[in-house]
Amino acid sequence: GKRLAYAYTGNGNPAQFTAPLAPGAYELVYVANDNGTKELARRPITLEPVTAMLDAPASAPAGATLSVGFTGGGSGSDMITLARPEDAPGSYEVYERVRDATRVEIDLPAQAGVYELRYVQQASGKAILARQPLEITTVAVTLTAPGSAPAGSSIEVGFEGPGYARDFIVFVRPGDAPHK
Repeated sequence: GKRLAYAYTGNGNPAQFTAPLAPGAYELVYVANDNGTKELARRPITLEPVTAMLDAPASAPAGATLSVGFTGGGSGSDMITLARPEDAPGSYEVYERVRDATRVEIDLPAQAGVYELRYVQQASGKAILARQPLEITTVAVTLTAPGSAPAGSSIEVGFEGPGYARDFIVFVRPGDAPHK
């Protein structure tokens, strides 16, 4: 026959192993170490589909850290991801592993738009167990500074905006991108 998962009885009682991912009818079989052919016991087992639910607001400001609650799922290697709705199951903008928690913190991108939070089961080839739409909204930001200052001098730049921990203000030449 074909073994989908197995555990050696010599490793302790109860035997522990990971069940197959596909739901359906299966059997557990105790096999004596006689070249794997002597069955001593057999028991049916039904594996139920794994489900998950997400709990997050419907919208959040760009660049914010979003707290996402979840229930269900399978293992600590599963992920909560943020993707565009049209993206393939394995694609995402950002992710956090669920580990043994019931809530993760996701750093949202600075780009406003329509996204989707997903609970992704890693072990099953990235199956999406739950989806929730998320609109990332534009944040208003303004800078106040003198119109001119001596080169090399210290200047104060005021700002109104979110002030996230990893945001920054940078000098550039006119028209240059801030990341060059």
